[in-house]
Amino acid sequence: MDTDLSTFELALLRTERDIATADDEMARLESEIVRMRAEIARIANHRAGFVDLSIELKKRLGHEVPAEARAGGKLDEDASVSLVARNAFKGMAPAPAARKYLLEVGHGVSHPTLVKALLRGNVKSGSKHSTDAMRTALHRHKEWFVWKKEKGQRGTWELVEWQTDDKESSAQASGLSVPPPALSLVGQSNFAVQK
Repeated sequence: MDTDLSTFELALLRTERDIATADDEMARLESEIVRMRAEIARIANHRAGFVDLSIELKKRLGHEVPAEARAGGKLDEDASVSLVARNAFKGMAPAPAARKYLLEVGHGVSHPTLVKALLRGNVKSGSKHSTDAMRTALHRHKEWFVWKKEKGQRGTWELVEWQTDDKESSAQASGLSVPPPALSLVGQSNFAVQK
């Protein structure tokens, strides 16, 4: 009877080892999929730039530009959403899932696009208005996200680490340090004002 028990114990150990190996392989493949999706998005962005350049060159050379070429220039934001796996963000809160998505895509995205991607990736929101709930969740994480809106453009969510201060970065590139703003006293007041 002891030999039967030890056989079962050995079988159990092998089975548990096989389960761990399968889990490791699944995790490796999932990370590979994430990397490949990011690569597809990067290449699609490059392609869109090349198509735009091709159209512009054809216009300048006086060549006819087919209608389908004009439509294919911009990377459709819905196309980047369709690259999201159905359970990519399962069990994640909106903010960490949005951070993961932005890291995969590699550029800022509009709020509706981000919400579509998160919902497709299986982020759950108990709110009646998931768009507003996700906006609120992202605004609570100012250490991760920045809402960028330039005049005349649609706003986009970007990651804080993507932000650079032009003045500071150009000074650092040249090896100079950026001095802090000087303070001066105005008249006889007790208030210091930045110049």
